[in-house]
Amino acid sequence: MTVEATLSRASRDRRVEQLQLQVDAVGELVAALSDGRPIEEVLPSVATKAASLVGASDALISLLDDDGVLRLALPETGEESDDVVFEVGNYAQIVGQSGRTVIVNNLTEASLPDSYRTILREYGISGFMAVPLRSSERLVGVLHLSQRANGQPYRAEDASLVEMFATHAAISIENARLFAESRRFAHRLTTLLQIAIEMSSSLEIDEILRRVGVRARELCNADTVAIARLDEMRRLTTTELAGYADEDEESIREAGPIALDDHPLAARALRERVAVHAADSETDGSGWIACDPALRSLRAVTAVPLIYHDRSIGILYAGWRLKHALNDHERQLLETLARLAAIAYENAGLFRANSTRAQEFQTLFDLSVHAASEVNASAVIRATTEAAKTLLAADRASLRLYDAQQDLLVPAYMSGYSPLIQNEHLIRKPGQGTPGRAFSEGVAIIQSDYDDLVSGDFRPEHVGLQSSLSVPLMARGRAIGVLNVGSLRARHFDRNDADLLQMFANQAALLVDNAHLLQEATEQARRLETLSRTAAMLTSSLEQRSVLDAIIDAVGRVTQATFCACYLKDEQAGDLYFAAGRGQRVELWRDLRLRMGEGIVGAAAQNDAAVRIPDIRLDARTARADLDEAEGLRAVMYAPLRARGQVIGVLGAGQTAPDRFRASDLQILSVLADHAASAIANARLYDRTQHDLRQLDGIRQIVEVISGELDLNALLGKVVRHAAELVDADGGTVSLVDPYTGVARVNGIYGLPADLLDLEIPPGAGLVGEVLATRKATIVREYRALRPPTRHPSLADLRGGIALPIWRQDALIGVFSLFTRNPARQFADADLETLTLLAKHAAIAITNALLYRESQRIAVVDERNRIAREIHDTLAQGLTGIILQLETAEMTPGLPSPVQGRISRAIELARVNLEEARHTMLDLRAQALEGQTLTQAIEKLVGDLQRGLGITGEFVGPPPNTRFAPHIEDEVFRIVQEALANVRRHSAATRVAVRLEIDGDRLRLTIEDNGRGIAARTFDDRRPARGFGLRGMAERAAMLGGTLSIDRGEHGGTCVELHVPLAGQTVAVPR
Repeated sequence: MTVEATLSRASRDRRVEQLQLQVDAVGELVAALSDGRPIEEVLPSVATKAASLVGASDALISLLDDDGVLRLALPETGEESDDVVFEVGNYAQIVGQSGRTVIVNNLTEASLPDSYRTILREYGISGFMAVPLRSSERLVGVLHLSQRANGQPYRAEDASLVEMFATHAAISIENARLFAESRRFAHRLTTLLQIAIEMSSSLEIDEILRRVGVRARELCNADTVAIARLDEMRRLTTTELAGYADEDEESIREAGPIALDDHPLAARALRERVAVHAADSETDGSGWIACDPALRSLRAVTAVPLIYHDRSIGILYAGWRLKHALNDHERQLLETLARLAAIAYENAGLFRANSTRAQEFQTLFDLSVHAASEVNASAVIRATTEAAKTLLAADRASLRLYDAQQDLLVPAYMSGYSPLIQNEHLIRKPGQGTPGRAFSEGVAIIQSDYDDLVSGDFRPEHVGLQSSLSVPLMARGRAIGVLNVGSLRARHFDRNDADLLQMFANQAALLVDNAHLLQEATEQARRLETLSRTAAMLTSSLEQRSVLDAIIDAVGRVTQATFCACYLKDEQAGDLYFAAGRGQRVELWRDLRLRMGEGIVGAAAQNDAAVRIPDIRLDARTARADLDEAEGLRAVMYAPLRARGQVIGVLGAGQTAPDRFRASDLQILSVLADHAASAIANARLYDRTQHDLRQLDGIRQIVEVISGELDLNALLGKVVRHAAELVDADGGTVSLVDPYTGVARVNGIYGLPADLLDLEIPPGAGLVGEVLATRKATIVREYRALRPPTRHPSLADLRGGIALPIWRQDALIGVFSLFTRNPARQFADADLETLTLLAKHAAIAITNALLYRESQRIAVVDERNRIAREIHDTLAQGLTGIILQLETAEMTPGLPSPVQGRISRAIELARVNLEEARHTMLDLRAQALEGQTLTQAIEKLVGDLQRGLGITGEFVGPPPNTRFAPHIEDEVFRIVQEALANVRRHSAATRVAVRLEIDGDRLRLTIEDNGRGIAARTFDDRRPARGFGLRGMAERAAMLGGTLSIDRGEHGGTCVELHVPLAGQTVAVPR
């Protein structure tokens, strides 16, 4: 035998031995898995034995769940992440669907999903075997066996061995799962028995529902359980929660009731009376997950109806956060649990009803004792209504009292009604509906058939009633109201209930009537005392605000109103404004103004008649429903304020509930209004007298101040400031009118920006322009309403305004204008009278200041003439004498040539200085224009220069009859005069050109000569000019708001250029 054959035989023997060991291991494993152990112990054993059979590094098991999805059930290594779990489950799904064993020893070459290959490599796995687990041809799961990088590759023999093992393992796993399901079913049956025992031992509804929620979660392994009750409005309200986080519970409870029609699962469950299951919210398109906050975190949910004897009580929800298929066992358990819960719920309700009935007579006795101790009618009514509801175990109760004034049965108290049902819904006329019939006929009436309602009752969808009972409230042989109770359940009232409630109502009626009589007597005494104190207080005060506050306080105390208001008539506008009030949102009424006849308030004033409105929401005359709604007003009453035969306002009171005022309340309000009107009229007269006295004293002080002021600018500033303070204005202006152009220039301001000074306003522009155009005083409520207003940014926020002319004899010399930024402040005729008186004094003061300014100017002219005469009589005469003496000396024969030259030079200098003295005398004596226009005066200056010195002069200007503002003409003339004097003295020029032209809104003057020239420069307020002549020219230019520049001319010499803004001034050209 060869060596190779010997080695081959030894290898075969070892392989047979290994196979025998593996077969023995399979046998041991099968024996170990057949002893009925639970699934939690079976899975680790299967994984461990399978790995040992083929020397695998890791073993994983994926099991098929109830939803038909393979999920990783046993990660043997305990190191896998969520990605591993997901990818292994996905690949197991592929293997399970194929039904064949898969062996992969090379990850690169194998056909695998890229994501699965990546996960295997990350965990160092080089190969694996995936074997389906089948039991009776049904897939149970998939067994995953993997090898690390240093492991042996799998062979076909390994696959056969593992497949044989997998068959037995699948049977063992299936048996373990069936055993676990049997134990779970037995536990559920035991739990149901415990639930039945627990529910039968409790009669508290809340405790029953709590236990149902806990047990339902145990029975079907639900993540959450919620129980929602169904109310009479067919709305579901969640009452019990289990398995939710605290923040989820809070949001669910805050969500409030949900309409049954908006909940598809619950509506279907209650309609079909079976449990309805939604297995997966991601594939279910019914929208149930969005309809209820209790379901939004769930993926699967079962809605089970709670029903007792065909009456729907509510819904039980069992929820799962993962996809879940509800099996028949779970469905039956939940439906059984729901039936047990409904029976226990109803039994608890019946027990409570029986307990209530046993306490009815005790309650009746206790009520009589309690109500008899009450003296407040509202407290008696409330106690009566609540006791009637308790007495008959009713769901609702109401007590209506008869209002003879309106012939209505008006609700005095309601209990148990939906917020959608308001007081006005329950108002009845005698004979209308069940309550109205009970009142009119004086007998108890039971209403059980709500399919055929008596006229005036609600339809079932409005109230949800199954039965009602109405009994009259009889006191001293007359009906004072009606007591009504209602049931939302199947229970119907009978004659025993009617007799019991009537007996109770008769006692309650006496108590209510006595309490009303006592309350009316007490209230009457209190009102009389309040009226007496109010009248005394109103006559003791003359300050209008104090009077109004006292009136409002008195209205509140006398009428017990939640809202009180006093409207006064505006004497100028003729409408009503809100003067004072008290309420929850009284600040909203501050700007309210009503025309006479507008709304209920305006109608009371126009008709001079008091009015009482039970419910303003039913009255079409309401003027401002938004304010009434903000205040919550329902019942109101108003009484006119009459003083000296005239309506001066309206006094009102309001309540937030309808029909809260009686005829006696309106009578008291009218009496109070008469006292209030007298007090308001006296306070107004006092205020007006004090106002007039203050204004007269203010005018006296102003006259004292302005009569001693001779500086015009200071005078105008004081006048406008004092005028604004006198009439409570925010600001104002005083403008002087140019007699040549008719344009007003703002010369004094107060409370407005300084850039308004010197603003020129033509006739018709703004408030001042209106006075210029009409020559009459003007009052406006809105400055912006003027067409056109003066366009200036600082005037944009002005509201009311007043302006009037300032006259000096028949000449308009100025305009007063005053403004306010407060929309509530409106100027009146009284302000105009005050300002007219002030304007007369201001005209005198302005005339005096103008005369003073003129006298100052005349004094300057006189002083100039005096100086000119002095120069003529002294300097000029002396120079003339010197020249004569020098000329005589010059004619002396035999003088040396140097002496002869000096004498000739002295004569020449003397003659030049004499000429300068003569020109100075002319300049001092000349008045600016001497009655000429500016064009004519400059033309004369140029002609004089040419005639006197032989300098060729040229002048170009506007037409001779063109006129500018006097101050512009005067200053421009002086500048021309000084510039030509400089030409004569310093330039040695032979030609000079003067040009005066109007360039848009500017006046331009150019003087150019051909002399020696001067250094170029401009002048402003920050640099003093060199030389008196140039300084004077610069100062004059600055006074006009213009600019002066000196430069070399185009052909040499000097060019003087002046620019003066005309600023909208009229350039007058007389025809």
